[in-house]
Amino acid sequence: MIIHASPLNPAEYFGACGFFELAAIQRADLLACWGNDGLEIFDYSEADAEALICGLADATLVPDGAWAGDESTRPFSLSNPECGLDIWMDWWERRDGSGNSSWKCFGGRQKSTDSDSLLHACRILIEEASPLAEKCLRAAIPLSGRLGFDPRSAWLSLDTGFSPNDLGKKYSVIPTYPFAELLTAVVAQRWPIRFHRGQGQFFTWDRPLPLPVARVVAATTGSPYSFGRIKRGQGISAFTFSRPGAAF
Repeated sequence: MIIHASPLNPAEYFGACGFFELAAIQRADLLACWGNDGLEIFDYSEADAEALICGLADATLVPDGAWAGDESTRPFSLSNPECGLDIWMDWWERRDGSGNSSWKCFGGRQKSTDSDSLLHACRILIEEASPLAEKCLRAAIPLSGRLGFDPRSAWLSLDTGFSPNDLGKKYSVIPTYPFAELLTAVVAQRWPIRFHRGQGQFFTWDRPLPLPVARVVAATTGSPYSFGRIKRGQGISAFTFSRPGAAF
């Protein structure tokens, strides 16, 4: 089974890795590697993949009831006991509690728990198009909010000639890739991807690897790609498209 993705888009790369993460939670024996069309997960059927994205879309976002910090950064879990999904989410905070991590692109009026709208969008996409799993990272729906991982949904006032946010909700609804955004969040939570001086870096690998090894290799060795972060205004950032290049 190939999850169609290009490493030239960090959200597609991380989204495919996130897909592998969820698949390997259910089956620890799975192996995956990168090829020309995306991430190949061996001995994994289309039916398995469809069940996985349906399980993700049907997950419940459970906010941390004990959180005493800013409401915009409240941690939560993505939970669907029927498919063994239970992932704690607080990737926007540094592990030492010193502030925002390099993954955090949302801001302004956006809150961490607004991710619930992405789950809803995933359900709509599944209803509208099936089978969807192989191309789920390229499935889009118009939304006014996102996590900022996918450069396909990013705009700059310089590029458009105006700021959509300044013209009201009608102009801020843009094609958004909810599976790519949510599955990238899984990687942000669990994979040791490195950032340095505003640049992120990841590696593709060309031999089948189990999940624990793939996590390490994706952050350390193989064919390197780098990407940056751009400020879009109103406290919101976005990842740029990635490019092949030398490692840090």
